[in-house]
Amino acid sequence: MYLRSDSAAGVRFLASVREGRGLTRSARAAGVGKQTGYRWLRESFVALREQGLGVAEAQASLGYFSPLVVRWEQQRATSRRDRRHHLAVGEEVEDAFWASFLGGASLDAACGAAGISRASAYRWWRRRFTALREQGVSARAVARQLRIPRERSAVWEAERRRAYERARRERTAAEQRAVRESARHVELLHARPLSKTELRDTRYWELMRSGLTNTAACRLLGVTRRTGVLIRTRARHQSVAPAQQR
Repeated sequence: MYLRSDSAAGVRFLASVREGRGLTRSARAAGVGKQTGYRWLRESFVALREQGLGVAEAQASLGYFSPLVVRWEQQRATSRRDRRHHLAVGEEVEDAFWASFLGGASLDAACGAAGISRASAYRWWRRRFTALREQGVSARAVARQLRIPRERSAVWEAERRRAYERARRERTAAEQRAVRESARHVELLHARPLSKTELRDTRYWELMRSGLTNTAACRLLGVTRRTGVLIRTRARHQSVAPAQQR
């Protein structure tokens, strides 16, 4: 499943890295892999750079300093040059369309002046309607400015509100999940990671509980019988009876 950086797990991961807990530990606490963590850090770095922060400032804001940042910055510079779709027309063509349309020409006349299809003009028309509404301009004022028929403006406004409500519900659900999982997240962040010796001893006793002998358990762990004896000695020679099957 593709997880976004603004999801509940992504927000927890980035906050943990910002607090200095490291990538591996933060990813484990958030329940994701390191590659997902790298992707979230790169997306956040690019977003901070787009907001006008410098490279050093973006790293300080993330709390993450790595030679990978140089590669991310190079990829960002390349993507800025190639951001438009390979089938999209040039920006000057779109500017010519809007100059003609906002100057009083009809939609078809503006299409002819810019040399584009009606589908492209219709897409730009609707996109500007949505952008102006997101800026707080009233639907009536936008319809008057862009000369949108009343019926079409009502349809676009209804679809925009449905999309906004759907995004709001998803955001609320993500926040609720974050609250439910916050206790376990804090527990995982502050839990002391087990050492290799503790992990080995834990696995040894799991094998012993399953009914294996000391020799067989040591063979599976890749250690000598003497190591198994030492583990049992630290536990005062107490072995646990095999677990009964339900």
